[in-house]
Amino acid sequence: MDKYKEAYNKQCKSILSYKVILAKIMKGCISEYKNYDMDTVIKCIEEGNATDKIVGITNDIDDIKYDVFYRASIPNSRCSIGAFINIEAQRTAKLKYKIHNRALVYSGYGIAYQYNRVFKNQEYDQLQKVVSIWICFDAPTKQEENSITCFSLFKDVKVGYNIVALDEYDKLLIVIIYLGEESSQHEFLKFLEVVFTNQLTLDEKKMILENNYQIKVNENMQKEMNAMCNLADRIEEKALEKGKRQGIELGIEQGIERGIEQEKIHTVVTLIEKLNLPFDEVIKLLNVPENLIELCKKYVQSHV
Repeated sequence: MDKYKEAYNKQCKSILSYKVILAKIMKGCISEYKNYDMDTVIKCIEEGNATDKIVGITNDIDDIKYDVFYRASIPNSRCSIGAFINIEAQRTAKLKYKIHNRALVYSGYGIAYQYNRVFKNQEYDQLQKVVSIWICFDAPTKQEENSITCFSLFKDVKVGYNIVALDEYDKLLIVIIYLGEESSQHEFLKFLEVVFTNQLTLDEKKMILENNYQIKVNENMQKEMNAMCNLADRIEEKALEKGKRQGIELGIEQGIERGIEQEKIHTVVTLIEKLNLPFDEVIKLLNVPENLIELCKKYVQSHV
């Protein structure tokens, strides 16, 4: 991976480790936290950890590399059930695979991780909810820009009756978020734009987060946001430089090709004009490609 992209990913993970950022994401994506105030949600995150950033459970399970993977309790839950939450930041969703399939794999590992850690043997009722949230800074298609899509388990009783309550089977949630080139009017999407965009100055970010979202931006968070935006700028500059180089190289290649074609046409005209050779014979002799034959014919008609 490019060193700038690697550093940028590291900074994104660090920003996502702040509890105030996580709490806002949880309120925006997970129904169990939606109606609670920020302080209550923050207290649910890694109970016992009094710092402003999470420690996280692990970033590596069988070569699955998590950006952020942590544990949270669910307020006022009638079951002693919490959640294992995974949040991923993706610069692009234009990949060779579908993001939701990768999210499903990550969620599966989040479920398997609990065996012999949260419960043992046949204590399956202690399984806790797994949530995987993917924040993509672009979308695979224009139509999908500025969208939030949820995938979850649901109960579909085909025959008869089933008494299993929602909180007993609602154990998996995948949330796919695509930001867009144009700013969204949706409150939660606008929040994500403010946090991750490099189109705002640091002072603008701080003012919006504090005034609009009641998120206190401390000195460390300011430094990390500034570093993240600077890296994003450098990545865009490199992409622009690469595009320019490719454009120049393509222009040179096309110029060479046109030069070769013109030389070939000139040779055809010269042989016919100077040696009075038949057109078909010259074409065969010079092994002129089919795409040039008609062009050669027009040149011969206008010059000989």
